[in-house]
Amino acid sequence: MSADTLEMDTTDESFYECNICLDTAHNAVVSMCGHLFCWPCLHQWISTQPNHTVCPVCKSGLDRSKVIPVYGRNDKRQEDPRNKTPPRPTGIWSDYENDVEFGLFSYLIFCFFFPYGTLSSYLNIDGPLNPAPDHDIRDGQNALLLSKLFLYVAIMLIIYMILI
Repeated sequence: MSADTLEMDTTDESFYECNICLDTAHNAVVSMCGHLFCWPCLHQWISTQPNHTVCPVCKSGLDRSKVIPVYGRNDKRQEDPRNKTPPRPTGIWSDYENDVEFGLFSYLIFCFFFPYGTLSSYLNIDGPLNPAPDHDIRDGQNALLLSKLFLYVAIMLIIYMILI
């Protein structure tokens, strides 16, 4: 192998690609399984799944202690990239887009199919929703008599439908 081909092989940037962002690996680290990553990419990968972290390539176990920093021969920085955490990304504000294309139309369709629940509660047709309780004994007896009457009518209707 000549010196020219060796020099071409070492300057080939695809040789040092991050396996997450597929770009040139900056602050390169190698996992125990032998895969090369940028430390910011791998840190983000590890921090998104803190309970179950696996290698993005081969799915072997991976955490911060199982990562080895890679130093170049002419690299001026000899600090461990694992000791500095990448800065947190800033939030992006997006305006709320109000979709009111069919707002009134869909409400009217809903009121057409379910008129008693929506119109009576929205317009308060029946009066106050929670009227003050009246503690008269006759009202309780009348309600009991009325409920028994409806029960007997329902039973008679069911028997009539079974016999016919």
